Amino acid sequence: MKFINKNSSPNDFENWKQRNRGANWNDLSNADNRIIKSNLAESLHIEQGKICCYCEQRISGNNSHIEHFKPKSTFPSDSFNYANLLASCEGNPKNKSCGHKKHSEYSNEMVSPLDSKCESRFIYTEHGMMSPSDPDDADAEQTVLTLGLNTRRLKAIRRVLYIEIDNYKMYLSPDDFRQLIDDKLQLKPEGYCEYWTTVNYVALNS
Repeated sequence: MKFINKNSSPNDFENWKQRNRGANWNDLSNADNRIIKSNLAESLHIEQGKICCYCEQRISGNNSHIEHFKPKSTFPSDSFNYANLLASCEGNPKNKSCGHKKHSEYSNEMVSPLDSKCESRFIYTEHGMMSPSDPDDADAEQTVLTLGLNTRRLKAIRRVLYIEIDNYKMYLSPDDFRQLIDDKLQLKPEGYCEYWTTVNYVALNS
């Protein structure tokens, strides 16, 4: 889970809220408002480096949705709060993960990608498992379960990444390896690399 540093809310979204104080979230899907919703989603994609807020796979307008970290059903006052909005992937039909897996589940103890310390709460094993860095961190463990971050697909992807990075480390000089990883972790026009925190963790700890 990569830390997300929130930007300012898009002006057209804020102006729309001012003009539509009694609106509900579904109103954003009306034909007249689709451009505003599309711009909102694009703003979220950009600030996240075009990776899912939870699993960190590449996202675009075709494979993502706007996620309410605090569910709008439980926290209606935060439905249009930009600080509560993220962009989540659609997960997998067979093995749900991320926003669709979480659905309306929430607790104050959930690890949030909006917490600057979230990256340090997890480790990634050679078997592709995402686990709490502190074995006694029950909140981090529950977060992984709630978001479905150890589905078979995600573990397989992280396992391959682990092997790939381990091989780089074995065959490259320390300087070349560091340069390769630094380049991989940089924010580029296409966004961050997929599974950024896995790449960073394995590079530092393998």
